Amino acid sequence: MAKEAKSKIIQRSMFVGIGAFFLALLVSSISQGIMEQISSATIASLILLVIVVFGIVFDLIGTAVTAADEEVFHAMATKRVPGGQQGAYLVRNADRVANICNDVVGDVSASISGALGAGVALLISKGNADNLFVEIIILGMVAGLTVGGKAYGKTFAIQNSNDIIFMVAKILDKMNLNFAIKRKK
Repeated sequence: MAKEAKSKIIQRSMFVGIGAFFLALLVSSISQGIMEQISSATIASLILLVIVVFGIVFDLIGTAVTAADEEVFHAMATKRVPGGQQGAYLVRNADRVANICNDVVGDVSASISGALGAGVALLISKGNADNLFVEIIILGMVAGLTVGGKAYGKTFAIQNSNDIIFMVAKILDKMNLNFAIKRKK
């Protein structure tokens, strides 16, 4: 690997790390602010579930993009199928897309869901030290749901990679996000 390529990888890694830091601060601040306003354990649990599912979905996308077939999307783009160009771009940049989806969004969501799980546990136990068991069970459930969901998602993503990326690409197309594709030489 050339020095220039290593330098770009290091720069991109630093940028992603700093971006993840600020994303975590933002999402954590917002979710903590919401949690402070909520006195219902049910509503707090629903918010927590949404964050866990969000992380699982992004982890699924990140895995699918690494397994998808770029040529399928080039063929779609050639036939002007909506989403074909975006799909080709996503797969061409699979390392970056997977990094953002799996590591930034997926891992930040998992970290925040752990903290929110602790908040939900406190809401349910009302801070009573006798309810420590409840807190441990809730945190275990959050971890189990997150890890189990991501494990299932990875298998599903590998088996259905082109379909998943095509769905994401169609969403990007609907949002009018068009990408320039540079063909391999």
